Amino acid sequence: MSADDRVAMLDSFARALRDIPRWAVSQAFDAWEREERRRPAPGEIVHRARAAVDRFAAELRHRSAQALPPEPERDRATGDQTRAAMEAAGFTPRRLDQVRRHPTARTEAELEAGSPDRVPHWTESADPAGSEMAALERARAENPMIAAARAAQAQKLEAEMLNPEARSAE
Repeated sequence: MSADDRVAMLDSFARALRDIPRWAVSQAFDAWEREERRRPAPGEIVHRARAAVDRFAAELRHRSAQALPPEPERDRATGDQTRAAMEAAGFTPRRLDQVRRHPTARTEAELEAGSPDRVPHWTESADPAGSEMAALERARAENPMIAAARAAQAQKLEAEMLNPEARSAE
């Protein structure tokens, strides 16, 4: 192995092992030398070193769990106690239904009153042949985004008319 190859190899090991504690790297190399007959790749040493760190972390977790006093048992609430607590806090089925139906209510009074009946949009009550609808259609025709969308739709329809198999391919 040339000096440049040796430097490149050591550099690859240094980059791969830079975030692992030195003691874990030493354990990994020692285990490799005991068990294997070829030179290790950096990833193989990383794998063994991380396993050593994991064993150490598991032992620390185990010891800290043993050092903590056991958590005292708490009395569990019965169904009736739970129901009473929920009702005292205002979480009744009626209240939840009101919130579901009127999620934008800001006060209790608005929630109790409910929302007013739906007000129809003006286009729903306007005369389709009237001046208001004609003005709306003129404004839409003058809008460049709507004009571009209509042109694209017309092109697509024309292409489908010329090639009906293209539509079935989608």
